[in-house]
Amino acid sequence: MAEVSVDGEEVVFEGEAPKDIGQVFELLMVAMSERGRALVSFAVDGTDIMSKTDGEELPTTFEKIEASTLTHSELTLQLVERVEEETESLDEELVAYSRKLLLLGWSEIFQRMDEFVNKIKPLADLLDNLDPFAKTYDPPWRSDFENLQKRQANALEEILSCFQIGDGAGLSDVVKEELHPVLTDFRKLSSLKMKPYLRKNMEQVVE
Repeated sequence: MAEVSVDGEEVVFEGEAPKDIGQVFELLMVAMSERGRALVSFAVDGTDIMSKTDGEELPTTFEKIEASTLTHSELTLQLVERVEEETESLDEELVAYSRKLLLLGWSEIFQRMDEFVNKIKPLADLLDNLDPFAKTYDPPWRSDFENLQKRQANALEEILSCFQIGDGAGLSDVVKEELHPVLTDFRKLSSLKMKPYLRKNMEQVVE
């Protein structure tokens, strides 16, 4: 008989248990979301299908499904800390880049555009990914966070405009005077308000 468990506890379905893996996944995802939790792994007969890449064939039958979850606060804290680690040297890199822009020719600046985008992408993605949490739970730091979102969006819009018109000096100013302060202020917000709030939520769940 097929088994389904979440965080080590057996799942008891009302009526007959679904045999379709996708249906099991959807049911668990909805049920966990209602409890403020998110699926982080979904192992079908020992293989976590959440780690599979697009295009990989998924199993159609199963004997055992083992899912694990985290609270939304735990997941958000992990995300914040991971991105902070990934962008640990970004402060210095942005300052250095803003100076370099004044020395390089435009053709070289344009050729390095992808390199620059890849450096700032983790932070931009993080702010996008934190948006649902802020809107759902309305944490005390929400207004500060949304202000950072707007400032980042404005900075990225100006950066794109500079690339489009070939304005190296303007790009240097935006990176130094607008984008870099967003990163600095995010680190302060994360350290002083976001992470303490998330850790407090996690402690309350444990209690």
